[in-house]
Amino acid sequence: MNKKGIFMPTLALATMFLLTYAFFVFIVKDPSLSYYLNLGNNQISLTTAFKDAEAQLFYNELAVKYSLYRAQEEFSNNGGVNVICNGRWIFNDEKCNPDLEENFKLILKERLKEYNLELSELKIEDNKIKVKLNNLNYYYNFANFKYKYDVKQEFNYDSAVNFNKLNKIKNELNNCLKTGSKINACTNENNVKIGNIIYFAIENNKNILISSSKEFKKIEVKFNADENSLGAVKF
Repeated sequence: MNKKGIFMPTLALATMFLLTYAFFVFIVKDPSLSYYLNLGNNQISLTTAFKDAEAQLFYNELAVKYSLYRAQEEFSNNGGVNVICNGRWIFNDEKCNPDLEENFKLILKERLKEYNLELSELKIEDNKIKVKLNNLNYYYNFANFKYKYDVKQEFNYDSAVNFNKLNKIKNELNNCLKTGSKINACTNENNVKIGNIIYFAIENNKNILISSSKEFKKIEVKFNADENSLGAVKF
């Protein structure tokens, strides 16, 4: 074994320890070196900021995750529209229009407010949900030292709601109205028709479980449409 290879790191560590000790003694005994003491305080402040940011980011991530659980469950229970619509899709109605992403965004905003968090951006693509909050900002300005520390808050999750399939059905139904065709003949999605009302139940596309107050269950978006009052619109 190369003893010199062992000795050199040991010597370096010992030298570092002695210099650190001497530096500490000089600082304590010589008030004129108080400037260097400030450097130590600044390093402590910086380290504390890093730890605070890490803890806050961890808390916010859990808050976002739980808010998403609740938002997806509420969204599915409402059929993708406002709760007052009783799951009825009406395209030309302000409250009951199945503007799915926007409706989900409104619910998520309210859930995040319960944790004093503000939604900055929401993207839903290919059944993936990207949530972006405002950056965490840490700024300190001391006499001889200042720094700014920004932490991005971006979180990505698989969606427990099958937005792809819901949007496909929405487009099919809307196109049916434009051509004057019967709604149940314009979509291959399973449905049940009772009179003029067509009922759908769409499960999530992946085996994702969502927590409710009492149990774990799959997300299932249930909604219905009246073929006489859907009201086609341009997308």
